Amino acid sequence: PPAVAVSRLAERVRETAEVPPPLATRLRRLTRLTAPENAGRLPARTWAQERTLDRYSDHLFSNMLFPVRIDEAGGRYAPPAESVARLLALSRAEGATLCLLCLLDHPPTPGESAAIDALRQTIAGRPAPCELLIRIGDPDHWTKEVGLLHDLIVVDTAMAGDALPVILRGLARPLLVLGDAPVELPRRALLVHDTRRPLDEAIFIAAYLAERWGVALTVLPLSNGRNTHEIAAHISDYLALHEVAAAFLDPIRPDARAVDRIIATGLGGGYDLLIMTGPARGQRTNYNQQLTAMNGAILQRWPHAALIAT
Repeated sequence: PPAVAVSRLAERVRETAEVPPPLATRLRRLTRLTAPENAGRLPARTWAQERTLDRYSDHLFSNMLFPVRIDEAGGRYAPPAESVARLLALSRAEGATLCLLCLLDHPPTPGESAAIDALRQTIAGRPAPCELLIRIGDPDHWTKEVGLLHDLIVVDTAMAGDALPVILRGLARPLLVLGDAPVELPRRALLVHDTRRPLDEAIFIAAYLAERWGVALTVLPLSNGRNTHEIAAHISDYLALHEVAAAFLDPIRPDARAVDRIIATGLGGGYDLLIMTGPARGQRTNYNQQLTAMNGAILQRWPHAALIAT
């Protein structure tokens, strides 16, 4: 939507403030032309703030990006057919455009070109809008560039380890890891809410999935003990506002045992989706590094789908 595009272009203007003309000059001019005359300085907005209006009037994820590493030497040709089928099911449920981004760090070999053509044929003629892009160069760079205008980044388990740091640090977009279990749409979600974040996009997304997709929701607070009951009451009130009921588990501490306890709770409760807090946007802090490390450790052991909200 135009308002979202302007917000993200404005963020890019700020990022390129030190870049010499003409790029920065043209971006500033474009932002002025598309913004209201009395807008003044456009404030930086989180992804959740950009999507709030559409969350109530339309779908939350209007477009999804699936980066695919293509590397014949490394044995990477294309994602499994079941992963693509699950992607198509997700995009149909959201009415979203699905973009398959084929990433190569060299011009494609004949075998790699054949794999890309096969992937193109897989999505051809599907009822959900799909497109396929090919980018040659640094995969992290192109994931960030193309991901700027997407609402959800989806990766399979094999790519999660490679993509996690760049997506969480550089894109500030929700990341969905498909997992190995062949579940197209989740039915039971465990929300691991880090109470150290005053505004948590994980709650925003969890409420949407429960309200729009009918996902049964359970909340597991990750807390150091301060204001836990107050924060849990705030979450409950927010969910009630959206006519969502959730079960609340006893909080756990964000210590060395947290990963084991989260995995045990998720597997023991039969959840097929894990929703976790991601790092705070635009900040490089010890807290963010610890949170990213914890998320990575969980993804290495969690067999089902996992969504990291930033």
